[in-house]
Amino acid sequence: MLSISQARKIILNNTGETPAVTVDLMSAAGACLAKDIYSSLPIPLFDNSAMDGYAVRAGDLKGASQKNPIRLKIVEEIPAGYIPRKRVKRGEASLIMTGAMFPAGADTVVVVEATKREGKTVKIFCQAGKGENIRKKGEVIRGGERLLKAGALIRPPEAALLATVNKKTISVHRRPRVSLLSTGSEVVPLGRRLGPGQIVDSNRYGVMMQLKACGADVIDLGIVRDDRVAIKRKLVKGLRRADAIITIGGVSVGQWDFVKEIVEKLGRLIFWKVRMKPGGPLTFGKIKDRLYFGLPGNPVSALVVFEQMVRPALLKLSGRRDHLKPVFSAVLEKDYHGQAGKVRLERIFLRYKNDKYFARPVRSLGSGDLRSMTAANGLMIVPEHISRLRRGQKVTAQFL
Repeated sequence: MLSISQARKIILNNTGETPAVTVDLMSAAGACLAKDIYSSLPIPLFDNSAMDGYAVRAGDLKGASQKNPIRLKIVEEIPAGYIPRKRVKRGEASLIMTGAMFPAGADTVVVVEATKREGKTVKIFCQAGKGENIRKKGEVIRGGERLLKAGALIRPPEAALLATVNKKTISVHRRPRVSLLSTGSEVVPLGRRLGPGQIVDSNRYGVMMQLKACGADVIDLGIVRDDRVAIKRKLVKGLRRADAIITIGGVSVGQWDFVKEIVEKLGRLIFWKVRMKPGGPLTFGKIKDRLYFGLPGNPVSALVVFEQMVRPALLKLSGRRDHLKPVFSAVLEKDYHGQAGKVRLERIFLRYKNDKYFARPVRSLGSGDLRSMTAANGLMIVPEHISRLRRGQKVTAQFL
């Protein structure tokens, strides 16, 4: 049976990237760049003022102070968007706004708070060095400079940066398309009255939310009963437009668990079962070059397996370079007892205090206890050889 790291490595080695598509910048939120982006413009585009004040010649301010202000003639007012028409000469100043183009002849900006305007002149109460409060052309970004590397995630700062250099369209990896199918004759759609032995299809809603949080486009295949022909028909349908297909349930060793058998006929089953709890009966394979994930039917198992195995694959499909959630140390707030033999991913509530994370195990009734997941915000990763942990020990944790 594979370890978590072995299983994850196999999955990622079998995962490629979606093709590049050109999209409008406004549609690129959450996508990943398919290639490096270079700026065709310098930023700032021109020398401009970093403050409201007066553009002057530093040499004119020698000896200026509160008691001995220097008086200069105002020759022009320069708001943002205006092209200066007058050169600042000796004994002159131009009133300038933040972001406005810097006038020729001047070499510094005195902030407005250190001045007093009197008609067509201004008193300046301080000295200034050359270059103060001036943003120089190209000091932030040089023309031709690489702005962002392939694989960069388009967040609000990246979008604003690209807009700054006038990039209206960009090349990104297409969002992964994932077909999602719930299996089980006992599973019924949300909102339907339950009969004896039936349960609501809660797993599909949880996993669908996880898929959307990863930026995937979901192809909802609904529910299929425990019937070989019906399952095969749904799987074939789901493969038509998808990069990956996920089934929930039907991958264990029960008499009516048909999914593995059908996947083996349609494609290739790469592994079944991982040394982890919850989520051991994970199935992974490929059908016609599409990724296949068979998640266990227990609700907590399905959610945890997705985070540990499916999410990294979807991020790689999307073009991301960072596939795994970070892990960190936390101080255990309560004694822990578990069964050795498998890595346990225990539900915990994490809090931060005095520069440390603290982890408190969440009370759980097993892998069917969804309520415990709502009380948790993280997982404690307990090595397979450990059965007991004491309060105050350092443990390995990650956020959900």
